[in-house]
Formats: sequence, structure tokens, C-alpha cells
Amino acid sequence: RLILEGIAGRLHALSPLATLGRGYAVLTAADGTPVTSVLALAPGDRFVARLHDGRVAARAESIESPPGEDR
Repeated sequence: RLILEGIAGRLHALSPLATLGRGYAVLTAADGTPVTSVLALAPGDRFVARLHDGRVAARAESIESPPGEDR
């Protein structure tokens, strides 16, 4: 039983929903594809942010790349 509880705890910690619960969000473009880089968006593009308790429809106002990374 203790082994199963340990495995269940590890699975919960790795769950995408647990990650969202820690304050992270998953972004998807208007067509539903995952946004994994600022290079996937341009100013004015619409996207959806999924948080632990719902979704937010948003629009990119500006895009900032890390120093040394060209758009």
C-alpha cells in the first residue's frame, strides 16, 4: 500500500494539472496548436491561456525575445 501511495504521489506531481496549479499556464494559438516559443506569435495574434481553473482568451501586445535571440 505504501508503494502505491508513493507512486500516486509522484504521478500527481508530474500531472499537467498539478503544474497549472503551481501558477503556470499552457498557451495555444487560435488554431489550437501549442505555443512553445515567442517566435510562434506576432503582435496582434490571438491565443488562449489555460490555467488551473479555466481559460483566458488573449491577444499579444508585444513580443520580447531573450537577449541574443533574433525574431
